[in-house]
Amino acid sequence: MFPEGWALLRLSLHDPQMPLNIESRKAGGAKEIAGQVQELLAGFDALDFSVFNK
Repeated sequence: MFPEGWALLRLSLHDPQMPLNIESRKAGGAKEIAGQVQELLAGFDALDFSVFNK
């Protein structure tokens, strides 16, 4: 949970992936939450963070 929304990182049931869902109550808020999630996950070097650069 974040002040303006939420993020859910979960294991895919069928693929070797971890989908990240983000929702925000304000315009541009999802991008802010994504940045905070990226900071929280920075220590996990086996994750592919390329999606955060789009």
